[in-house]
Amino acid sequence: MTLKSEQFTLFLSTLLLVGIFFIIALPVLAQDEDTSIVQCGGPTEDPCTICDIPVTIDRLIDYVIKNFVTPAAILMVMVGGFMILTAGPSPQRVETGKKILTSTLIGILIIFFSWMIVNTILVVLGTSRGGVGGFLGIDGKFLPWNELQSTGDECILGGGSVTTSSDTTGGGGTAGGGTTGGGTVKPPSEPTKFVLSSNAQVGEGGSFTTPVAVYSSKQECEAARAALPLLQRASMTCDETRISQLPKDIPEYAPSGALTAKVARDTLEKNKITVNHPNECPAGTRYQDVVGSCTSLEGILGSTVNGVIDFKNACKCSVEVTGGTELGHTDGPTGHASGQKIDLDRNAAIDKYITSNYTKDPKKRSDGATLYRSPTGVVFAQESNHWDVKGWDVQF
Repeated sequence: MTLKSEQFTLFLSTLLLVGIFFIIALPVLAQDEDTSIVQCGGPTEDPCTICDIPVTIDRLIDYVIKNFVTPAAILMVMVGGFMILTAGPSPQRVETGKKILTSTLIGILIIFFSWMIVNTILVVLGTSRGGVGGFLGIDGKFLPWNELQSTGDECILGGGSVTTSSDTTGGGGTAGGGTTGGGTVKPPSEPTKFVLSSNAQVGEGGSFTTPVAVYSSKQECEAARAALPLLQRASMTCDETRISQLPKDIPEYAPSGALTAKVARDTLEKNKITVNHPNECPAGTRYQDVVGSCTSLEGILGSTVNGVIDFKNACKCSVEVTGGTELGHTDGPTGHASGQKIDLDRNAAIDKYITSNYTKDPKKRSDGATLYRSPTGVVFAQESNHWDVKGWDVQF
């Protein structure tokens, strides 16, 4: 084999090895379309925590490989190959070209194996639990550091979570459809609410927690727990949980007392209850005098909103609010303006549920509306296009 043939073979072999590395690595790096390295601390992002450190390191490595290492490696391979192919009879140029290609190949190997190096360091220096170093999932198995994802002060690993905040109660993380251990997290920068949960023992020393409802304060959560039968109450707990980690698809109740329109509307929306008009009525204006009408919830009582939530969950039907605290209703001091009364749109499912499950009052209301009374004393007055509901605070 001639010198020129050897030079060409060396260049092609190096080019092939580099190409294989990039073919394997670049599709993986290209999966993440978001090129930002730090994904916390922004105006719409969670505050940065210690959990974000390994995530940022991982994204930094990906960014450097994609934007600096790849172009530099290609350039150096081209330079080394050019020197070899144009060396002619000069062994010094061939040797220089070989050194460039060899150094480039070694550098690429080091960079692409950097994950293993960093991972090994983290295993050696990482915290240990049960004799295993590094970051652990809820099943006690070691998981790679670059799979760590941060949601506030909670580090999510695979299907479970490990809490890193020192301000925690209970223990364990979240898995599948329930919560193991009942642990909660309270970062100082985020508001919290209280989750009423049912706890069941699983095996020896383990427990499975099922979230039941969300309350704005510990007092309201404990009051709901105290109202339960004794045996059921014994297995229930009120756990403080930050808002971003609240469980989904369970009732979330409003605080007690008069609510702002925003709190009332947000609470209804979270419980999949709609309001027929998005805008509040102008102060001092009857809803009949507003073009296109309006619905106000400013000052409505939390007990009224929570009563609608309980009704929807019992009915398992679509519920829409059509009247709140706006002016224009002809009722007394304990009516709409006081926040103790609410109008619900009539539909076939609601009509059937009320007439089938509640007791029909032998007497009609003064305006001729038929009345139905629930077992807890809430009265539903059947009007032409809506149900006029009252009784979560004052009966009529």
